[in-house]
Amino acid sequence: MPVETARDADADSSELQLLTALRAGDEAAFTALVERHHNAMVRIAMIYVKEQPIAEEVAQDTWMAVLRRLDPFEG
Repeated sequence: MPVETARDADADSSELQLLTALRAGDEAAFTALVERHHNAMVRIAMIYVKEQPIAEEVAQDTWMAVLRRLDPFEG
């Protein structure tokens, strides 16, 4: 089992803070989350779809799903 470092804990705390701010309507929090995770989402989608434009669309659809499901999130 991996050992959690202080940096990991800080990152987790930062993610939770961004999600909490996003739930409160902070658009900057959404922008920060997208900037942090969008490229990784596209890379993961590329594994499955093999075409950049489709992978970008999958990532965009995922972000829309995040926004739609935001209220039920309980961090």
